[in-house]
Amino acid sequence: MKSRLVFLLTGTLLVAGTSFATVSNQSSTTSFAHRWQTDLPSFQPDLSYPILYTLTLQGISIGVLASVDRDTTGFTGPSGGNFQDAWTRGPSPDDDDWYWNYTAHPIAGSEFYLRARAQGYSPLGSFVFSGLASAFWEFGVESWYQRPSSQDLIITPLAGLVLGEARFRAKRALLEADTTLSRAVAVAIDPLQSFTEIIGGIFGRDWREPAFRQVQVHANRSEPLFTMGMGSTGGRPGFAFQCRIPF
Repeated sequence: MKSRLVFLLTGTLLVAGTSFATVSNQSSTTSFAHRWQTDLPSFQPDLSYPILYTLTLQGISIGVLASVDRDTTGFTGPSGGNFQDAWTRGPSPDDDDWYWNYTAHPIAGSEFYLRARAQGYSPLGSFVFSGLASAFWEFGVESWYQRPSSQDLIITPLAGLVLGEARFRAKRALLEADTTLSRAVAVAIDPLQSFTEIIGGIFGRDWREPAFRQVQVHANRSEPLFTMGMGSTGGRPGFAFQCRIPF
């Protein structure tokens, strides 16, 4: 922050009186503020990381699910016949347990949504990305094991929108609070990305997402450079002026 030298020069014709008029020139001083990187006018969203993140997550997920007992997952593959049925017969209602349809898929949808949102995309754009990611999972990944689920194609992006936006706003508020407790809760809200950032830190890389990274920006603020007052007391006129010189 710049220091300021203030000169107060007072002159009188007879004796200085009470000011009744003021004239001033303005100078611009520079201060600093912190803003989220995605809020900067020059920021451009990029889907490279959300796509890479989604493909990695889906690849790990299908590997884990394929190793689980088939009575739990309902998988019958992998097979080319299942993949062909997915594209020729289309989606069908599934009879999966409630925790797959109403817990696992909403969480997955919010994960897809949050990654796009954290790159600066709007809620609508993030919802579209979540829907496309869900369709890719149903028709491109899981379709080798079973037909796409009509419930999952609807529930995943819709629940992902609600849950993902809530996670986005909560994480920003917690990071803004910047306390030990708030940072710990932010990690709990977004554990997979937080783990990714820890891995990046090990290699000396900052892998925080733009929507959750604060940057220092200049904030210009106008201050009076020169003020002058004129007045009179007992019929005797006078004047005073103040000069503020930043350096």
